[in-house]
Amino acid sequence: MQMKRNALPHTAFKEAGMTKRQVSIDSGGSVATKSDSPEAELLRRIISDKSQEGAVEELISKLRGPGYTFVELFRDAAGLKQSIVAVKGPWNQVIDRWKRLDRTVSECVVRTSAAHESFMDKTAHAFCEIDREGLIVTANAAMHKFDPNCIGKPLASYFGEMAESVRTAIGNSPRQLFQLTFNGERKYPVLAEFGRIETAGRNSGYALLVDMTDLFNADRKALDAAPTGMVKLDVRQRIIHANAAALKLLEISEAEAIGRDARTFITDAKSRRTVKHQTAVRRQGRGGVYEALFRTEKSGKEVKLRLTSTPLFDSTGAFSGSLISLQPIDYERAHEDIARLLATETDVQKLFDGLVEIVRRFVEFDWADLVAFTPNRDYSHSFCRYPVGGRPAYHSRWFPIPIEYRNWVEMPKSWIADYENFLLSSEPGKSLLQTNRDVQDAIAVGVKALITVPVLSGGRVLGALSLQSNQIGKYNAATQKTLHLLGLDQALQAIFRERERTEERFYSSFLKKLWASKSHTELAQAIVTGIAEHYNFQTVSIFRVNAIRQQFEPLAEASRGLRRRISPSDYKLPLDKGLKGLAYQRKDGAILQDPNDGSEEASAFLTARKALGVTDATKSELCMPIRARKRTLWMLSIADDRAHAFADTDYTAINKIIEQIEPAIECLFQDLVRQQLISAFPEAVVVASIEGNILRCNEKASQMFECKSLEGRALSEFLLDEEGRAAFKERRSAPTLTIIVGSRRKKTTVLMSIFTLPEEFDHIVLRLQDVTKLQWETDLERLKAALAEATSQVRVPLSLVSSFVQQLEQKATDNGLADLARNTVRQLGRIELTYDRVMASYGNKAPVKSGKAEVNRILRYLIGQLPDLSRQVIKHSASKRERWVSADEYRLAFALESMLAYLLRAHCGESLIAINVSDVGNSVQVSMSGPVRQIDANGELATLVEATRTDIALGDDAISRIAGDYKGAFTRRRRLQGREELLIRLPSA
Repeated sequence: MQMKRNALPHTAFKEAGMTKRQVSIDSGGSVATKSDSPEAELLRRIISDKSQEGAVEELISKLRGPGYTFVELFRDAAGLKQSIVAVKGPWNQVIDRWKRLDRTVSECVVRTSAAHESFMDKTAHAFCEIDREGLIVTANAAMHKFDPNCIGKPLASYFGEMAESVRTAIGNSPRQLFQLTFNGERKYPVLAEFGRIETAGRNSGYALLVDMTDLFNADRKALDAAPTGMVKLDVRQRIIHANAAALKLLEISEAEAIGRDARTFITDAKSRRTVKHQTAVRRQGRGGVYEALFRTEKSGKEVKLRLTSTPLFDSTGAFSGSLISLQPIDYERAHEDIARLLATETDVQKLFDGLVEIVRRFVEFDWADLVAFTPNRDYSHSFCRYPVGGRPAYHSRWFPIPIEYRNWVEMPKSWIADYENFLLSSEPGKSLLQTNRDVQDAIAVGVKALITVPVLSGGRVLGALSLQSNQIGKYNAATQKTLHLLGLDQALQAIFRERERTEERFYSSFLKKLWASKSHTELAQAIVTGIAEHYNFQTVSIFRVNAIRQQFEPLAEASRGLRRRISPSDYKLPLDKGLKGLAYQRKDGAILQDPNDGSEEASAFLTARKALGVTDATKSELCMPIRARKRTLWMLSIADDRAHAFADTDYTAINKIIEQIEPAIECLFQDLVRQQLISAFPEAVVVASIEGNILRCNEKASQMFECKSLEGRALSEFLLDEEGRAAFKERRSAPTLTIIVGSRRKKTTVLMSIFTLPEEFDHIVLRLQDVTKLQWETDLERLKAALAEATSQVRVPLSLVSSFVQQLEQKATDNGLADLARNTVRQLGRIELTYDRVMASYGNKAPVKSGKAEVNRILRYLIGQLPDLSRQVIKHSASKRERWVSADEYRLAFALESMLAYLLRAHCGESLIAINVSDVGNSVQVSMSGPVRQIDANGELATLVEATRTDIALGDDAISRIAGDYKGAFTRRRRLQGREELLIRLPSA
């Protein structure tokens, strides 16, 4: 910039170009100029005696303005003198005009300088002249007021850390806002104007410093009152002012902030590009809203900010900087991320993992737990942990909370700065440190501080989020406020609600699996597997309640891992023993929290373990009866290796499950009974829809139709004649004679009987009687009657034989009588009361009927027909696997019934009759063994009695013949300790 010596400072705000004007005097003595400028015209008027006084005043006014300088005045005057000399005229006139011109110039200079000096001395703004080195040469009173000893000092030294910027700005920049500092104490915000001063022979400059303290304080008060961070920047993006909120956000002091380039806080290239573009937009006079990533000064933490920027302008309308509002949007982004997480994720653990990852952006922690409380807050259960496996597993599934700590989570101060000292400061805490292994593990792993966020719903505390750190004093009121701003209470409520929805989904899918069960063992296994997998319990078992033998017997089990807790073969617990016995007697659940707590449950549990010789690591158990048809059918047992594994909450949840599955169990058992009735029905049975599609059938129907899977097949495919099809279509109640053709084209003449179920079931039941078997069954009934008659006829002779044997026992010492007895025994041994001999008495030999028979089903049927006392002495090792043999079902049933009847009649002692079915090569072997009453050996008499009993009770010749007819074998063996074993082996089907 240029400034006239002693000109008013405001004239320096505009650069004035200097032009040389050509001036001349016309032939009439008047001054003429070659420029039409107003200043040249004024000079011409002055030397021509035309309105001289008015022209001088106007010229002085021009000099005080920005458009005309002293240099231009001197050059215009010199040019005019040359023009005066050049004009030929009297010298006295020339000299007079020169003098008049000099007086005019002198008057203009004196009067202008005087006004300038007066302004400089009286103005309230500091003004000084500086030399080329930036040293103060002259200064006005206002400048001396700042510093009386300012002459000779560098002007830049008054600006502290901004000195370098001031040195650069002197003579090169327009007005800028700087912070003036004196003696390192008081600071003044000033608007500084720097410019050049042109004098003969030397160049210097000036500085006009306008104190902006009042205006700045007003701005500062307005900015400091703003709730968000506010920053004022100059043209070069340097901080002029930052309010307390901005300083706190950027973690910097005011002294460190003022004069600092705000762009140094930006960390990434994307944000830098954004700021550069927005700065250009501000220079165009437009505001804007944008986002940038900042790094804080002390912690180095990255903060996402939303910046609202407004351009600022000076009094001349030039761009002078920006006013920026800093709004942290990390919380806003966190809220958006939480909302997105809750909308897209349904797995509770994944929800929790995602939430704590968001929390980690704001609060540092090493471990996190999400716990649920029991209704009265006496226990807490951690159902989500982070990181998974980051700490030792809890020894207790439910953590017992001392009564003194149950309301702590609702206290205003929900953090603990020093965990161990906190516990040591109270007796309940000391007790936890001494007795609770989970607390001891937490201290050992390094938990030093924690903070919690309660989960509230309807005024009730459902649970809490717990964050733990390995640093003492990590958490404080600021941490609590941060967690509150994150809105975690609502997010955590959502996780608890999702947990409830997970329970509901589990109930729904669980019931579907139960309804899909096809047997009671499959049903029991589905129950224990579902509960174990969903709740992650150690072992879940179901025990059958055997009311006849008064004991619990294992039915199904699911364990976490490979270990089994029970052994189905030898586990027999009386109904009045153990925790299961306690629940059976109460007809309600029983919970064992700790085997050593001295409770009734603990006593019952330990007594049963001792009786059974159990040595597993079970610490907790929950037993719940499962009832059907007004009686306890099963006993559900849930065991865990952790103490306090069950609370009232678990009891409620399991009881809810049982309440929902008991009706399903009832219906399923009824359906199982119907299935067994259909399967056991001696004739072919088919259940079809009204459209004629087969829905269900028994094994006899599958054999008749020569197809293993008939479901969905049309019945019309197998009805050969139109009569049968018409009977089905018309649903005739009277039996219809028709022909069934199998898949392999085998034809079977049947008597078809149709039974219609109630209309809402729209099912039809068909009974198909093989006509060829009807005659055989009729003959069989006749043979059964004949056999009963023959049996009654031999009762008297056998009684006589018995009396005779008794007499022989008394008189066996007589040789003749002994000889007679021997002959009699030989005669009686020839009597064969067998099935085939009875048939032969009618003149017909029993035909060998082909077919298939399932051994286990026949045995179950025979045992089920026995009285209760007889069933108690039989141990049938039934197998789920079906074993089919090539034999007629009725003849095989006769043989097995005869073998079992013999062992029952001859049974003695407490040992059981054992029945086993096994595979031997390509055959199926049925073994029956049991204790038989022994007769003291007495020669021929013992032989007589044994042979007679065997022939009558067993009929081993008949059984051998039946086995032989089907290429099998029958064997009878003597075993140790008075046991006998009967074996029948038949070819596998």
